[in-house]
Amino acid sequence: MLRLIQIEPGRTDAYSRLGVIDWQIAIKGFAKRRKAGYQNPSGIQLLAPLRAQLLPYIEEGFRHAQVVMQKEPEDGDAMAFMNLLTRAKAAVVIARGVAESASSG
Repeated sequence: MLRLIQIEPGRTDAYSRLGVIDWQIAIKGFAKRRKAGYQNPSGIQLLAPLRAQLLPYIEEGFRHAQVVMQKEPEDGDAMAFMNLLTRAKAAVVIARGVAESASSG
């Protein structure tokens, strides 16, 4: 995909696919942690080590989706994808806040 972007930077499908791949990597990380007890207040600390790994993928997904939105502002799929990325980022931020408050309290 990166090669395709280098060759044809105007194609938004490559950006969309890369963003989806980034999101899928992050979601799989969340799924693993949920199975390991992420939903429990004490288990939410399990997400802390993974946060540094997940957030870069989410941010990269945002960058790819923003390129698509700039090139095709009416693309409903890109808008929906931005929503998914926003939810994933919120989960990371919320988990960080809960883990920090649990460790300080």
